[in-house]
Amino acid sequence: FVYRSTKNSPSVYDMAFLIRNDDKYWFGALLRKGGVFGLNFGLTMAESLILNYSYEFSAKGMLSKSDGTHEFSIGYFIYFQPKEHRPRKWRHRYPYIIE
Repeated sequence: FVYRSTKNSPSVYDMAFLIRNDDKYWFGALLRKGGVFGLNFGLTMAESLILNYSYEFSAKGMLSKSDGTHEFSIGYFIYFQPKEHRPRKWRHRYPYIIE
């Protein structure tokens, strides 16, 4: 759930859910204030590369006069080495320390 409010514009809220299958595929849905609905599909192509497709449509307003909006996304995850696997800089200075 997301609520946004800014000066000189109306407040907006989004409600969304996402269902994931083994971190390889996902499906989601969105409901936004003003009668905007959206669908989301995505997949993991490689260990770090993801593709996503989103479609939003409305039952009223200007968006209802069109076929909706389509969005394609490409993402790349950058993984950092966990703290316990990083090399210790002090090990060569203090070889007598046993872990």
